[in-house]
Amino acid sequence: MIDPNTYEGHTEGEWTVGARKGAITVKDSNGEEIAATNSYPNARLIADAPLLLDFITWVKNTHPHYFYKLTTAYEEAKK
Repeated sequence: MIDPNTYEGHTEGEWTVGARKGAITVKDSNGEEIAATNSYPNARLIADAPLLLDFITWVKNTHPHYFYKLTTAYEEAKK
């Protein structure tokens, strides 16, 4: 399961999808290109990473019991 603590120090804020010759790009909130791919769905997933991380962190911090139950259920379902 995703451990929000392993991402400390990432560039926060909205990441955007754009394009340059031959690639779909993802830029962080500072305008720096952080990824390039040929797949728009992959670019969207990368760009949404900060939002997903914020949500996971919020659930973990505000509802730790539910976070534990969800992560445990997820791990069991993968077996």
